[in-house]
Amino acid sequence: MTLGYLLGIRIQINPFFLAILVLYGVLGALQPVVIFFFLIVTHELAHLVLAAALGLRVEALELLPFGSRAQIPDLDRAGGATETAVALAGPLHNLLLLALGLGYQQVLPGTAGPALTVFIAGNLLLALFNLLPVLPLDGGRILRAQLAPRLGFRRATELLAAAGRLAALVLLAVVCASLV
Repeated sequence: MTLGYLLGIRIQINPFFLAILVLYGVLGALQPVVIFFFLIVTHELAHLVLAAALGLRVEALELLPFGSRAQIPDLDRAGGATETAVALAGPLHNLLLLALGLGYQQVLPGTAGPALTVFIAGNLLLALFNLLPVLPLDGGRILRAQLAPRLGFRRATELLAAAGRLAALVLLAVVCASLV
């Protein structure tokens, strides 16, 4: 469902996203989840704002239960340099916010609380995770832009999508092992 518009970009929200927020609220953990989703939204907005500035058609930002997705229909056909720049915008945004958070922590150390810790850790996590060289993550888009001239766009996409599926299985195994 459409939540509204921000900077002319349609913001969509998956109903299960709201269910996740309610669940975390009931569990008393709403603040860190809201901070983390704020960081995810601004990460995606960084992609969308740069894409629009580069003349690409920007459709929407969709909030999902475990992340979000920037909808830029023509990004795959925009060329390697443009795809790389747009893909880098999100992680660079998080690294900038990380630097600001660390700077704040250094300048005003007595005021650092749990929210700042979540802000700093969340930005570091988002930047590093999104730079993994697998699709659909930003690192996969960057690597695909580099591989496509040699392998062809389709082959590079297939290779990095397979790497993404493998990474998801490894991540699932790590999570399951940590629960035991």
